[in-house]
Amino acid sequence: RKFLSEVLLEGNSKLASGWSPWAIEECSSCKTFDLAVEEYKKVVGKMKNQKSRASYLSKLKVLQQYNSTLPRPVVQGSQFTLTFCAGFLRWLDEEKGYAPCSRKNFQGWLGTFSKHLVASGFIKESPTNMLVRPRINPSESNVSDIPGNMLEFLSAYLGSEDRHFLLLCMMIYYGMFRPNELRGMKVGDIDLQGKVAYISCQNSKNKKNAYVQ
Repeated sequence: RKFLSEVLLEGNSKLASGWSPWAIEECSSCKTFDLAVEEYKKVVGKMKNQKSRASYLSKLKVLQQYNSTLPRPVVQGSQFTLTFCAGFLRWLDEEKGYAPCSRKNFQGWLGTFSKHLVASGFIKESPTNMLVRPRINPSESNVSDIPGNMLEFLSAYLGSEDRHFLLLCMMIYYGMFRPNELRGMKVGDIDLQGKVAYISCQNSKNKKNAYVQ
C-alpha cells in the first residue's frame, strides 16, 4: 500500500505539472514550454534588426501573460495546440481590446513562433496553419493617408528649411523605402540616369538584393 501511495502521489504530481502519458508518443523529449520560450529568446536575440527584436519579444511577453491567466497554464511544449493559439487570439480581442490590425500581426508572429517549436522538436507540426487569416476592413485600419494640404505644407517648409530631409521623406513616401533601407544605402546605390535604386541584402527585410524603380 505504501508503494502504491507513492506511485499515485508521483503520478498526480507529474499530471499537475503538465505531464501527459500520451505526450510521450507525440514527442520524444517532452521539453517544457519555459525551455521553448528561453530558446526562442536566444534566437531572437541574434537578430540584427533591433526593431524586429523588440517587436518579437514584446509579443512573446503578451503570450506569456495570456498563459498565466489560464486555469491550467501550458507547461509542456507539446501543449502548444490549435486550441491554445485560438484562445490566445480570442483573448486579444475580448480581454485586451486589440485592434484588428494588431491581432493580425500577432497571428503572423504566432506562426513564426510555432515554426520555431517545430524546428526545435517541441511539436510535430504547426497548429497555426489551421488558423484562418483575418480580413481587415479598411475602415478598421489605424493607417490613414496624409491630407493633400498637409503634404503641400511639408513640402514647402522642408524645401526651404531642410532639403535633405525632404528628399528622405519623398523616397519613403513615393518610393516605399523602409527607413532601415535608407540608412544603409550608399551614394553609389542610386542611379539617377536609370532612375533605379539598389537595396543590399544586408538592409532589406527579406534579406535579398533588390532594385527599385
